[in-house]
Amino acid sequence: MVDKDRFLEARSRAFIDASERGGIGTLSEKLLHKTLKYYFEPDDRNHEAEYLGSVADIRNGDGIMEIQTRSFDKLLPKLEKFLPENKVTIVYPIIERKTICRIDAATGETFPPKLSTKKGRATDALAEIAKIRSFIPHTNLRILLVFLDADETRMLNGKKRVGRQKTDKIDCAPTSINSIMELRDAPDFALLLPEKLPDEFTASEFEKLSRLRAIKLHNSLMFLIQMGILAREKRGGRAYIYTINAPN
Repeated sequence: MVDKDRFLEARSRAFIDASERGGIGTLSEKLLHKTLKYYFEPDDRNHEAEYLGSVADIRNGDGIMEIQTRSFDKLLPKLEKFLPENKVTIVYPIIERKTICRIDAATGETFPPKLSTKKGRATDALAEIAKIRSFIPHTNLRILLVFLDADETRMLNGKKRVGRQKTDKIDCAPTSINSIMELRDAPDFALLLPEKLPDEFTASEFEKLSRLRAIKLHNSLMFLIQMGILAREKRGGRAYIYTINAPN
């Protein structure tokens, strides 16, 4: 359940931290990451905690928490050390609705906000989760998908490409948390399957519905097979046919 008051307080504290360090975009730790740390652990004495020779985003009485916006493979060394000793929660934010705010780097001019056509969904987490599939399932591991809305600030960098100017992403500030999905075992991870996926399908059909490509597509399918969510077999020709297993 989302605590809206707690979110607003966390967001406010993240903005204060940014102001004290010179403003948005100057932080090595971005607003989205900082906001989620304050949301899940308001006591900043439990942030950036040294543990077993590494630094955890959060360490408190509930265990370890890592806020990971991408690159789950970077968590592998930590998971190897942390999981045998403590409970670990990985938080992965998914932006469902994003508003783009552009600023001209030369003049400081701001342009009217524009709603992005790309909408985040649960399936987007598959490729990242697949990177740590050697640790799933694990009694000490859970993953929280945090669905939110955000404002993304971009700076026009003066370069051109066909149809529009190129921009550099400066920061991404969450404006609301909409829902949180907890993943622990196969029935939970089955919720990451794309909508409108038929009971039988090919990899190319999964690619079209999931928006995953190449190695991300392959690893995601292998993870779903590992979890017993999917099965596959060849039925003549070269393409595998995948089927969705009935839940236990």
